[in-house]
Amino acid sequence: MADRDTGTKSFPRLASWQGNALVFGILFLVVVAYFMFQVQNAHRMFIKDAENHARLVADIIRVHARGTVLSEQIIRTTLKTFLGNTTRFVKYLNAIEPFDSDELTAFAKESGLAGISIFYPDGTAIHGPRGWLDGIKIKDLKGNRLLHFPDRHLIVLASPLNTGKGYVAAGIRAEKTELLQKEIGLPQTFRAMEQIEGIRYIRLDKNIKNPAAAHRSMPGRIKIIKSGKDLVAEIKMPLDIGLLTVGLDAQPLEKIRRDLWRDFIIFSILLAILGSTLSWFLYRHQARYVNQVKEYERQISRQREEASLGRAAASIAHEIRNPLNAMAMGLQRLKIEATCLSGEQKRLIDIVLDSLKRTNGIVTGLLRYAGMSEPSLKLGQVDLMAMISDAVTLYEKQMEQAGIRLEMDLDSGRPVTADPDLLSQVLDNLLRNAMEAQPRGGFIHISLKARPETMVLTMRNGGHVPRPDQAGQLLEPYFTTKTRGTGLGLAVSNRIVRAHGGKITLNLRKDVFEVKVELPLNGQHSRKG
Repeated sequence: MADRDTGTKSFPRLASWQGNALVFGILFLVVVAYFMFQVQNAHRMFIKDAENHARLVADIIRVHARGTVLSEQIIRTTLKTFLGNTTRFVKYLNAIEPFDSDELTAFAKESGLAGISIFYPDGTAIHGPRGWLDGIKIKDLKGNRLLHFPDRHLIVLASPLNTGKGYVAAGIRAEKTELLQKEIGLPQTFRAMEQIEGIRYIRLDKNIKNPAAAHRSMPGRIKIIKSGKDLVAEIKMPLDIGLLTVGLDAQPLEKIRRDLWRDFIIFSILLAILGSTLSWFLYRHQARYVNQVKEYERQISRQREEASLGRAAASIAHEIRNPLNAMAMGLQRLKIEATCLSGEQKRLIDIVLDSLKRTNGIVTGLLRYAGMSEPSLKLGQVDLMAMISDAVTLYEKQMEQAGIRLEMDLDSGRPVTADPDLLSQVLDNLLRNAMEAQPRGGFIHISLKARPETMVLTMRNGGHVPRPDQAGQLLEPYFTTKTRGTGLGLAVSNRIVRAHGGKITLNLRKDVFEVKVELPLNGQHSRKG
């Protein structure tokens, strides 16, 4: 039964480092949300605390205002009673025998008064002492009222005479009374409360007729305003005597905000560093894993290619090599036995024979490369220094004729466990490549160094040097930069070295071609090809 399309959409898979970055991004958003919540919570707590402070201040002021009003009423009642009794006594004595100015002055002094005045119906008046009412309008004294004249520091009470016309005015000095009212009044209370930590100012607007209605019409209960360089939380509350305004110090709120911002920035930086570091490690791990998978796939592909190449090589050996040998033998026989061939024809036969020889060499190289997929190693103890010296001796004459200077720096070191025939083939390939790259002369430098676990053979030469981006391709079969090369020399050498558990590294610099061969000393070899 065929699978039915369920209509579900497949979402792209995220890399591990991308998923980690996404998780840290979500975590960062959570931190931001939590930070904003903390800021709002701190603001709400401050507003609530400010309201409690303002309510407490309002209650204190309300109680104190009642006490102040009551105190003022008591003072006024006491003064009115005292001055009223004095005026009645003066009226009584004056009815018995009228006072003169000196007598009134003595009586006022004895009673602790500022002065006494009697205004008769005929418009005459007696003052004791004279001038104590200077600057006060006589008409203001009428009405049996207790009058306060702050500029003269006087409190005066005028009482009508028994006849109903005229009146007696008695006054007392008001300095102590004014001082008492000042000490128990609201302004002094405001100044005292402003000394309390956290309270910036207190104001009372008595000109508002309906404080409660005015407070309800305001847009907000609390306003954060700038007062000089500091922040102030201003709160308005209605009282019976007016609209109260309390300014509270908002610097604690600002400090909380600064501390929260500092903690947020520090935590964000640490979170970003941690997220970036972990994402980087995950990315490196994933990249290493991907490279391992690619390398494994390359090895599998190479093994498949080599298997196919081995089958193809066997077919080529059967189908091509025998006809090539037959043609070469026929042409050689024709060249030897034919007597009617001209010089041009003989030269043409030589060219064809040379082409057949090169074609046969390609087939031989192909068979040799294919045979390296599972090389049969005949292991033994190999002295690399002696092997290099023997190989150089074979090509010494050719290098001298080509003008190639040879330099060697050989360290005897320890012998390696390897197949001597295959290692000789590697040396032969490397030397021939170095000479063919310098047809007009140059140099070859051979170095052999011993390391704790490996022997390192380094060969440098000048002449024709491929581009640096071609280093990886030079170890692949059939890639060559020479006009008459097969592209199998380095590939075969690479396979032989890998079969011994070593590796070949190419380093291409300007005018210098360097091949580094590393072989293990412990004799561990690989059969992976």
